[in-house]
Amino acid sequence: MARDYLSHLGDWKLSDDSQDIRGRVVRSPDGTELGKVQELVADTDTQLVDVAVLDTGAEYPVRDLEIRPDDVVLRSGQADYRTRTGDTTPANAAAPADWRTERRTASTNPTGHIR
Repeated sequence: MARDYLSHLGDWKLSDDSQDIRGRVVRSPDGTELGKVQELVADTDTQLVDVAVLDTGAEYPVRDLEIRPDDVVLRSGQADYRTRTGDTTPANAAAPADWRTERRTASTNPTGHIR
């Protein structure tokens, strides 16, 4: 499994631009600010983003995040990925199919897929 930060994959982006939550605040279900999304981790084999990394160093599987108009909310009962697994890498986090990425091609693509 090849994984890297989405920003390091210059020829990749999210198929759905609304899912690019980098720079957005993540809150707990009670409204406590947990930090801002600094980076998204992509699995280049599956072409899916599976982990959001906050500026605090906390990592959360994107399946545990709900994108709202003004912020991103961690679903109730979810812990920092590293705390929950005891692992410092998100290698075994499953990715939801709707956070798809694709390699860009030379042409533009109005559907929002990688181009």
